[in-house]
Amino acid sequence: MTTSKQIDSCIERLSEMLGDANNELTSGQREELIACIRDLKRLKKATKLTDREIYMVVAQIAKAAYEVVEMGLSA
Repeated sequence: MTTSKQIDSCIERLSEMLGDANNELTSGQREELIACIRDLKRLKKATKLTDREIYMVVAQIAKAAYEVVEMGLSA
């Protein structure tokens, strides 16, 4: 699987989290997921990236996804 397809898969999963009616997301969580999708699209278009830039986007996505899952478990 190419990097582009992997990024598309991540974007699709995050979009599903946004559109899932069972996820009662707060406005902050929705904004964070939207920012993650935007950053993934930026990564997909980039030609040169440092490891740090990639790490920061992945860390942001992991944090946002964890908060959504954690909220779902506590509800």
